[in-house]
Amino acid sequence: MALDGIILNKICQQLQSLQEGRINKIYQVSQTEVLFHIKTRVDKAQLLISCHSQFNRICISNHKYPTPEEPSHFIMLLRKHLENGIILSIEQGDLDRYITITIRVRNEIGDIVNRYLFVELMGKYANIILTDENKRILDALKRIPPYENTKRILQPGASYEYPENQNKKNPFPEKSYDINKSFTEQFAGISPLLGKEIEYRITQGESFTEVMALIAQSQSIYIHRNQDKEEYHCIPLTYLALPYREYKIMEAMDILFYQKRRKRPYPPTNR
Repeated sequence: MALDGIILNKICQQLQSLQEGRINKIYQVSQTEVLFHIKTRVDKAQLLISCHSQFNRICISNHKYPTPEEPSHFIMLLRKHLENGIILSIEQGDLDRYITITIRVRNEIGDIVNRYLFVELMGKYANIILTDENKRILDALKRIPPYENTKRILQPGASYEYPENQNKKNPFPEKSYDINKSFTEQFAGISPLLGKEIEYRITQGESFTEVMALIAQSQSIYIHRNQDKEEYHCIPLTYLALPYREYKIMEAMDILFYQKRRKRPYPPTNR
């Protein structure tokens, strides 16, 4: 299962620890993964952004990654514009699957300006886009020229356009729902998997408000394993009736993605 908007919201909350951090080094550790070494107010951290079609994510990782000797053009550009920059904010677009990182830097003539790093985590369309202070694209990890998509161009010189807003409701303040529509259709951030769990819990006597309160309070990821397949979310997926194990959010990202991507064994399920 790919990240949905609610899990990305949980991750984004934890990324706030990187605010006011300084970007020291930037590496492209694979064709689709970029690693930022950041000096925060209290420690050092590694921010990993993956645009892999299946394993796309953003997380703080403690793993060691290879650092190619020859950086790509995109990495050279990121280094030019972002190294020694200060992270001002990390914000999710509503409950959608993209994040905006605002970074304060000095430009070529020494003036203080902002640069924006847009991290879009939408499956095979996952991407990293760097823009100037006017939201004009400096470059993207995956360029999309006009002949591929006339509605949304992602190449140097184009104006950055946010992903299309689906005009769904935020589920957290809502107390009612339309029984004739799925939760995924009605609410932002809810994947079909989570929608099934909410529906199941309601049939077991919980209210929609109670389930959303549990989701809002959760600081964990619950991984259910059925043979070689993993399903996960920030509350136990009780409708699966499978064993699960609870992990801290960033730890779960490494277990779900780092180990799978690099063919590492999973820790055993003990519950």
